[in-house]
Amino acid sequence: MRALGATEQEIEAWRAQLEQADRADAGKAEAFALPFDCAPAIDAFLLCATSWKVMVAGDRLIHLGLDYAAVGEILRLAEIAPSRALLDDLRTLEGGAIAAFNERR
Repeated sequence: MRALGATEQEIEAWRAQLEQADRADAGKAEAFALPFDCAPAIDAFLLCATSWKVMVAGDRLIHLGLDYAAVGEILRLAEIAPSRALLDDLRTLEGGAIAAFNERR
């Protein structure tokens, strides 16, 4: 954020907001089962966890979506065969993640 011109005070305020949100979310996760046929898409999605396009808007980090050039390379390196079904599943997971990431707290 420094590279984008944020002051140390702004960075510390942002860090404090993230820590507060993490504490508020702690313990809220619930266990659930997924159908076996979801495993390939979930594996691919988790491999792409660092391949998000994001932007800063004021004090918020907005997730725009996956960087699909990076996703293609990740799938290739992981030796996961791309398919239309996998793409559709990734886009479904991406949509849910975008909604959750960008939800106002």
